[in-house]
Amino acid sequence: MEQMFYFPVENIYFDSPTLIQLEALEDCVVWEADFREVERVVNEHQELERLMRLLLVSAIQTLREQLYTIKFQTAQERYELLLKKYPQILLRAPLGAYSLAIGYHPTNTKCNTKELND
Repeated sequence: MEQMFYFPVENIYFDSPTLIQLEALEDCVVWEADFREVERVVNEHQELERLMRLLLVSAIQTLREQLYTIKFQTAQERYELLLKKYPQILLRAPLGAYSLAIGYHPTNTKCNTKELND
């Protein structure tokens, strides 16, 4: 998720905890904001309303892409897409981290990695 803005839709729009957990594998900057305060500032500045709309559209697009890849692509295709999108991932992330991203369970990854790399 390099150079990305992440906000859990469940927390913001449905006032419920998200089931998604993110783990930073490298040093990073994490900002936290109270949505009520962000909403107050956005309502005061019209140009920020457009930014929020763009972020929401981006979140919807990301969700659509994730659903599509899980539903219609094989693990091999998801692996190739991941390498295309993040070419350095094999050097920077442990096997278990990116295996989950392509839908492989960590306990199955070691025996299937050779198959994916062929």
